[in-house]
Amino acid sequence: MTFPTTKTIQSNSTNCILSNALPVLAGDNKAADIIPQERQFCSFDLGLLKPDPEIYRRVREKLGCRFEELIFVDDKPKNTKAAAEL
Repeated sequence: MTFPTTKTIQSNSTNCILSNALPVLAGDNKAADIIPQERQFCSFDLGLLKPDPEIYRRVREKLGCRFEELIFVDDKPKNTKAAAEL
């Protein structure tokens, strides 16, 4: 299977962020300059934590897309596994 390069993905996609960050870190948002606020999702706002499948469903719903259109990247395998099962 061939995958597109990062530049191709970036030029043909819309980025968002889903974080399990604590509310105390909300003011320290390093993504604020590159990802619009309406595409930044925090677990404390959604009332859920990754890897709960419902958190991925809510983000997908807010983005208005299908799961097949999402690419999920995380540093914890249990989070990517939960997302992939949807």
